[in-house]
Amino acid sequence: MDMGEEGLIETIDALDENNIGYFGAGLDQDEAGKVFVEKFYVDDQEFTLALIGAFEYSATYKNKYSFYADDEKSGVNELYFEHISKKIKDLKEENPNAFVVVFPHWGNNYQEANVSQKNMAHYLITEGADMIIGHGSHMMQEVEKYNGKWIFYSLGNFVFNSPGRYQKLAVDPYSLMAELVLSKALVGDSMNVDLRLYPVVTDNLVTNYQGRFVVDEEFDDISKTLNVGDNCSDDIGQYIDIKIR
Repeated sequence: MDMGEEGLIETIDALDENNIGYFGAGLDQDEAGKVFVEKFYVDDQEFTLALIGAFEYSATYKNKYSFYADDEKSGVNELYFEHISKKIKDLKEENPNAFVVVFPHWGNNYQEANVSQKNMAHYLITEGADMIIGHGSHMMQEVEKYNGKWIFYSLGNFVFNSPGRYQKLAVDPYSLMAELVLSKALVGDSMNVDLRLYPVVTDNLVTNYQGRFVVDEEFDDISKTLNVGDNCSDDIGQYIDIKIR
């Protein structure tokens, strides 16, 4: 939406042409608010993943930039509590075992999670969300376990065409890539669910707009900051493994 409706429509067309799923935005409110649902199978065990994307309300983004979708225009799905809550409850009613992840765009740029974010996250967990994975602050924010469910307040940036203000604001230039991993449990018929967090450096002034994986010293720094999970590595890179269930 930084390039208006034309930019969003062009993006959606490119995703559709390449058979890439998306959620959280669309050509109207119905499409923007649609839940992305995918079923996965490990042996004979089924895992239903449901993803809900939404953008925190901002008067500036509504009135000046016209970001939000409505019945007649394209845009992003607004993070409206009642609507999100109803979608979660409808999903759980249809499939009680569905694993529902809410992806909110929220928070203050280059700052830790604020009180509003935490209140919203706790509310969504209470309403039935199984995990919250946020973004929008341009930096890696803290991780919290609330009522047995994980909240990742912000993964930071992945690809973002802006110089960034990490050095100016003395903020660590780290972000995270998240991968959900499903595997058959060694005992019984249950399924293991893990979340792998791969840290990357996203300071474009340093990396020349080409994000890179962290080196050992940076990984240790991130691991101590987050203080969750186990430190691991694979053929992709170093990651923090968090047992979801």
